[in-house]
Amino acid sequence: MHNSAKAYMKSLDDLREFCQHDHLDLDKFLVPILKFAIKETSSEIGVVGLVDDESQSWLRLRANHVVGSDPNQWMHGGSLILPVGGKELSMSERSLSGYVAHTQKSYRSDNVIADAFYKSIDEQVQSELVVPIVKGRKILGVISVESRTIYNYTEIHQELLETIADIMSDRLEIFLQQDQINYYFLPALK
Repeated sequence: MHNSAKAYMKSLDDLREFCQHDHLDLDKFLVPILKFAIKETSSEIGVVGLVDDESQSWLRLRANHVVGSDPNQWMHGGSLILPVGGKELSMSERSLSGYVAHTQKSYRSDNVIADAFYKSIDEQVQSELVVPIVKGRKILGVISVESRTIYNYTEIHQELLETIADIMSDRLEIFLQQDQINYYFLPALK
């Protein structure tokens, strides 16, 4: 096996091991994964958006789930809510992340300027790759990488990001279940 292939496999093994550990904080879980995804896909920006568990119709992007961009430039109040959907959404509501959460299929935009679903968060971004994070048949969220280079992403990048999404899905599901329990039951216990 070639040295670069060995290094790549080792990196994925390290990611699997990282995802198997107990993490007390969702941010400390997601940020290293985003940094890994950015590095391995030659990207500048990485974002994880989480689907609203109840309605499945909203995707929440939080400022501390963004790596490589200053989210304060495009987020107000530390988060951005995107509708989940496709062509039924108005042009102003559409986003690649919302579309991927809707279809549960990966989407690669080689030239975001020409893409009807692209929602600009950084004027320098030229291409974007978004992959669903799915556990069983349930959509948990999406992981997105963005590049300032047009036609940056290949099928190999897409397969890698799909592998990352698959590796992280078990632990992310646990975090989301804990978050839902905390949301519903902790206020009642206070």
